[in-house]
Amino acid sequence: MMLEPESVKAMYWLASAKHITPNDSEGDILLARILQRDPKNLLALASRVGFAKDRRDWRAGAQAQVEHIAAMKDPPASEFCTLGDLWTRAGNYSSAEEALRAGLQREPYSYLCHRELGEIDRIKGRFAAAREHLELVVRFYPEVDSGTYVSLALLYRAQEHPDRARDILRKGKRIFPKDPMISRMSLH
Repeated sequence: MMLEPESVKAMYWLASAKHITPNDSEGDILLARILQRDPKNLLALASRVGFAKDRRDWRAGAQAQVEHIAAMKDPPASEFCTLGDLWTRAGNYSSAEEALRAGLQREPYSYLCHRELGEIDRIKGRFAAAREHLELVVRFYPEVDSGTYVSLALLYRAQEHPDRARDILRKGKRIFPKDPMISRMSLH
């Protein structure tokens, strides 16, 4: 930056370095400077999303992800699934569902889109839809996330299917033998 104060590359790398330090506001300021010059700079937009995730500022992350997607010519499904995940974490389920469904239109077997939609449907009491999403995740992505087994067990219990809940927890325990949540749920 000292040699080339107007260099976008130098600003980006300095922003990344500043983000690693305890006070990352300088990194955000540098990203904002990049985006003032080049509002569609995908690297800077993606970094804004990442910085917000690191701070656990889900709403800011979702808003940055919206801008990131808008800057792309043909965004892949994973970008919409990421947006849906961020909106879910921010508690904005209607925006999350919209983004997740857009992701599934682009990639019908998307792990993250199905996982998040299943969780939202379970929370909202739409058990049939939740079951469809979560069972697909367990069928096609059995080793990705132990939490899916827990969510599915909770769903089966809510549907008054304790045998299915026990079976899915046993399966989860075989795949994730040291997972504390599966172990706790298996005891009840």
